[in-house]
Amino acid sequence: MEDAEDFTQVNISQAFQDAGVAVSLLPPNHNYDLARNSQDFGCQSQERGKLFNDPVHGHFRLDPVAVKIIDTPQFQRLADLKQLGCTYYVFRGASHNRAEHSMGVAHLAYTLANQVYMLQGKELDISRSDVKCAEVAGLVHDLGHGPYSHVFDRFMARKGRPWHHEKMSVDLLEDILGGEQSHTISRYVNDEEIKHIKDMITSEKGGQPAPPGKRWLYEIVANNRNGLDVDKYDYLQRDSMYSGTKISVDVKRIFPFVKVLDDELCYKYSEYHNIFEVFSTRARMFRSVYLHKKANAVEHMIMDAFVEADPFFKLADATEDAQAFALLDDSILKTIEHYGAARPGFGSFAMDADDDGSTSVRSAQAIIKRLRKRDLYKFVEEFLVPQGDLRNGTWRMPTPAEVLKHGKGNLQERDIIISEAKVDLTKGDQNPMDNVSFFDYPESTEKKTVPRHHISAMFPECNREHWCRVFTRNSAPEVVEATQAAMREFLREQYGARVEACTPIRKKRPVAEPCGPTEAGEPPSARKRILTYA
Repeated sequence: MEDAEDFTQVNISQAFQDAGVAVSLLPPNHNYDLARNSQDFGCQSQERGKLFNDPVHGHFRLDPVAVKIIDTPQFQRLADLKQLGCTYYVFRGASHNRAEHSMGVAHLAYTLANQVYMLQGKELDISRSDVKCAEVAGLVHDLGHGPYSHVFDRFMARKGRPWHHEKMSVDLLEDILGGEQSHTISRYVNDEEIKHIKDMITSEKGGQPAPPGKRWLYEIVANNRNGLDVDKYDYLQRDSMYSGTKISVDVKRIFPFVKVLDDELCYKYSEYHNIFEVFSTRARMFRSVYLHKKANAVEHMIMDAFVEADPFFKLADATEDAQAFALLDDSILKTIEHYGAARPGFGSFAMDADDDGSTSVRSAQAIIKRLRKRDLYKFVEEFLVPQGDLRNGTWRMPTPAEVLKHGKGNLQERDIIISEAKVDLTKGDQNPMDNVSFFDYPESTEKKTVPRHHISAMFPECNREHWCRVFTRNSAPEVVEATQAAMREFLREQYGARVEACTPIRKKRPVAEPCGPTEAGEPPSARKRILTYA
């Protein structure tokens, strides 16, 4: 604890005095420039911004420009995008949305950038403008997510359309800046700041690289170096809380032990275990929540519904225009579901049998109806891909046709779905801790990497795992059983003893039959029954 007191406890009042600013005269805006005692790039420092009460982070205040962006239709759309997408169909408490996640990321981005500003502002030539840009970038980084978030990403991949939600986030930000709020927002950010904000969002996805001396700033929201960023800090805490999953990582402890060395966010060596726990927690959340088998089944159903409805609703084409895309959110599923229905008070929207695309809409509606009735696609089988095949690059996901060759009975290729479930520590087979830099003491001026065997002998040797999963669109028990048998036969032929299927053989459901004579109209006794197999 002595180390923590030496390094982490920042006396805010003392920092104000060192900057030559009288504490009593400070305006309430949290992005006020202490070093200059003036407004930075036209920021109206006398405005308070707005105070928010968040169930994860408690009370925090956002900058006036962030508040203006929040009060736009483009941002409010995020309130209709569930943060966990299809996972909500399994974890019903996980009803939180991307709006509050984005606001939480903005708060954490400000907190971390401001921490560096307070400790190393003069040394790194950091301005309040940099802190503000980090906050706004955190706020808008998820604007471009489509309906059901990553399901829409996979839908676009299935349509063969190149798509990155980060690029759409920038397009929607441009739409905001060119809209009704443009005059108001221009009071708070200038063109140079807007460019920095856009680059912070897209720099890791082929955009403009960070300027020299500011790479650490660009890594606050999206860190491609090692995956330690405030986006991850927020969703791990938020998703675990709403899904009822306990985690052990202490994110709040990480921030006070951050220092910028050689244009990189570095951490005190004593936090090695806590930082590794961030990656370990992410892997655990993927195993137990994000890649839940029933949630995967729902994802396949919604993706099929999107594919079926696309010829009529032109979902993929909406990505070519920011204003058209801004109309898409999770409610599109209900739009597809109710299209063509006669609703009292709203008129009739019945489809003509000859209408172009009406058949595809009905196919999509049939899938959604199954979803509403909880007649989900059935999980059949999964197996762990051998690490040797992953390392030497020989792993190839089997096709439904290859599995069908080993099947018996009335199996259809279109009923079989084969997908991968990938779990890693954010960097594939690479250990992300190898890319995390540390320092020894608060006064240290050099960074270093810490080999994990110097810390503990209990760290895992493997950093990723791939699961191959099989689902069937036909939920009939005999089809599920036949698909499982075909998959197991394929595994025996393809891998022999190297691969073991991880799903138990399904037992046939017992059927109760009455035992002994019963009086007319009397139901069979619950105690007098024999169990037979249908």
